[in-house]
Amino acid sequence: MADFLPQLTASEWYAPTALSSSTFSNIVGLPAANFVVNLIANTVATCAPVVKDGPVVVENALIEQPNSFQTNFEWYHQCATELTVHGNVFYLKVYDEEGFVSQLIPFPTESVFCRWDDDGYPQYEYMGNIYDHSSVLHVKGMTRPGEIKAMSPVSQFATSFVGMMDSEKLSSPSRAAIPSAVIKMGQMGKDSTKEVAEAVKADWINAHSVGATGLAPAPAVIPQDWSITPLSWSPEAAQFIESRQFNIAVVCLMFGLTPNVAAASIGGTNLTYETFETAQTALLRQISPTMQRIEQKLSTLVPVGEVRFNHEKILRANTKSRYEAHNLAIQGGWLTVDEVRAIEGLGPKPNSPEGI
Repeated sequence: MADFLPQLTASEWYAPTALSSSTFSNIVGLPAANFVVNLIANTVATCAPVVKDGPVVVENALIEQPNSFQTNFEWYHQCATELTVHGNVFYLKVYDEEGFVSQLIPFPTESVFCRWDDDGYPQYEYMGNIYDHSSVLHVKGMTRPGEIKAMSPVSQFATSFVGMMDSEKLSSPSRAAIPSAVIKMGQMGKDSTKEVAEAVKADWINAHSVGATGLAPAPAVIPQDWSITPLSWSPEAAQFIESRQFNIAVVCLMFGLTPNVAAASIGGTNLTYETFETAQTALLRQISPTMQRIEQKLSTLVPVGEVRFNHEKILRANTKSRYEAHNLAIQGGWLTVDEVRAIEGLGPKPNSPEGI
């Protein structure tokens, strides 16, 4: 046993603290949660990391494609999704002949058990197979001292999520006892029976419902003394809209984002290019802890340099701003024309001394 570790005996297996597949589906089925989780995961995957040894970018096959069965974007999107929703993500390390990790195969987070072994190191169990800490890459969120697995944000706020899902169901306009329109049948209505009124209503729905034909509603032709009065949003429907706006704000805060960064339309927002750039910068700052957790774990697997996400893919300025910045760099002497062209994805300038 390592001298710096306390004398321990193997602990009991900790049951998975992740959400079940059905609960996960229910959570991401909540529009606000789906939007926020995808916003975080898409941002992380778009800024796919590289290995940097000082200012130099070092090619590394593992970081460029951690799993041969997934694209670069798919792997980092999945990693960020699991980390955001479950608070943990587990990968089986596959080693090559030279002893370097060549693949990271994901485990279903909700099926992984873990415990401390006799030497005080984490141990993982999946499908009856036991893996030591050198075989598993475990990226985790906020944890308490002595705990191996992090608690997911969703688990921490499970009561709130259930309440929001219930409120959306209960306040849905489909549950409101307010009709979409009123048909007044004039003279015919005075002498009609309930059966006649039901028949008129059914005929109107069949003729003018979008769902009935899949096409736009047909023009209506009614007797001269009839009238149709469409009804505006009911109080219940208005409350439904307000509750959804509130839920977006709460979900953003649960996942560590401020509502304005996630573009939650609370009271209405008017985005200009400048405010959008500011929002993107704030988004990266708020997602930075998630990125750093992934960076630091992946950095332990590369022989040279450190893993760093490429924030420029999100912060890339408009053409005019970039060219002005490039011009200042060339005039200042700390970038050459061909270096600027490389940044823009272009080859060396034809016949330039730098390109020869």
